[in-house]
Amino acid sequence: MEPPAPFELELLRRDWVEGTSEKAFTARVERCCERIDRSREEAVFGSALEGRNKSGSFFFSDGSEAPATLIVSERDPIDFATIFLAGVWSGNPVVLANPDWAATERQQFDQLMIAASPRCGSILIPTGGTNGGVKLAIHDWDSLRAAVEGLHKFLGGGPIHSCCLLPMHHVSG
Repeated sequence: MEPPAPFELELLRRDWVEGTSEKAFTARVERCCERIDRSREEAVFGSALEGRNKSGSFFFSDGSEAPATLIVSERDPIDFATIFLAGVWSGNPVVLANPDWAATERQQFDQLMIAASPRCGSILIPTGGTNGGVKLAIHDWDSLRAAVEGLHKFLGGGPIHSCCLLPMHHVSG
């Protein structure tokens, strides 16, 4: 059974992504949702990133009955946001990946993915830059929502006008 959708696609119907209109962005997300539904059976087996192009998203499976995991590895922020939101909407586990990882980080990521068995609807975010080695922080939409609500409350509760300067795959403490 798929988890309930974490957000309403209608919420995307506003200009919130620089470089694209709400209409164009929403249409991209909807097309991507359809592509995800069709491509779940075309999962890559075995190594997640090893030997693949560094950029480009795909489904990864360990060959078990577990749901295929969507690996989001995009340089373009609009492509990243499109695929990430469509992936979360689909209910599949979603993992963020750095398209510019060196071979060492890619091997560490591969080992983590082979050992991982993420739940439907989970979001796995690479971390560990300060301690060395790639690790995966496991979240769901509720834990991310709680973090945003905590930040919002800490900043006084008013509108937050900001611009993310980090790469889309990177999540800062």
